Amino acid sequence: MKKIDKKEKAIVIIGSGAGGGTMAYELTKAGIPCVCLEAGPYLKPEDYTNDEWGAFGQMAWLDKRTTSGTWRVSKIFLDFQLG
Repeated sequence: MKKIDKKEKAIVIIGSGAGGGTMAYELTKAGIPCVCLEAGPYLKPEDYTNDEWGAFGQMAWLDKRTTSGTWRVSKIFLDFQLG
């Protein structure tokens, strides 16, 4: 991962989900410096579960932002997942 010089201007992308990750890829491919900011702790590859259901629980199910009932996504996303 490249370190950005503090004197160098960079695009800041909030959230590295599907849209943020794609935007970061396209910007860096075009030579535009950018940085992604993501909620939560820093995770190393060995911290991830290599199992779809386990990963879902690790990344979404236990995230209070999507399960608290205060976000719109919790009213749509979880109903879809739980059938």
